[in-house]
Amino acid sequence: MEIAGQSKESPVEAGSKGVVFEMNLPVGKTELKTWLFDEKGEAGGAYFTGVELLATARKRK
Repeated sequence: MEIAGQSKESPVEAGSKGVVFEMNLPVGKTELKTWLFDEKGEAGGAYFTGVELLATARKRK
């Protein structure tokens, strides 16, 4: 996957229901790109992608 200029990848085990990535992202609009590769190396996009805010930094005064 690629988002906000950062890339991450992980193997997906047979029977798996998903893969989780945790990343620090900048505030603002961005684009998320995903790829899944089959056993032949052919790419396709992820069927479903969820994004969740885990924590926020405190605002400086």
